[in-house]
Amino acid sequence: AVQVAGVAPYHVGMVVGWPPYGYSYGDGGVWHPNVTTTSVVTGQWYFVEEYFKYPTTPGGSDGVIRWWVNGTLNGDFRNVVYPADLGFEQFEFPFTHQATPLAQSYVYVDHTHLSGRP
Repeated sequence: AVQVAGVAPYHVGMVVGWPPYGYSYGDGGVWHPNVTTTSVVTGQWYFVEEYFKYPTTPGGSDGVIRWWVNGTLNGDFRNVVYPADLGFEQFEFPFTHQATPLAQSYVYVDHTHLSGRP
């Protein structure tokens, strides 16, 4: 999720949800950067990489969420609790975090790659 609410500077954070389990909340529903905060501005392209890993045991608390912006590690959380299920089922870009935008907005997405183990 790109945090664009409030006052600039804006940044990239993560929102992770598992229906019907709800969301894995960082701070107020968003995992905010805890390593480096790369400021983002409108009108520029950004290269965002995300890494998600389930815990070593179902329901364990050693899951991982990491992300990089333009090659710089922004978030590194290694204590994430994921649901005790079979893994990821869906990937999406919910840019508005399910909120109504204050003005008309456009987001361009290019070169999306997903990979994982069977």
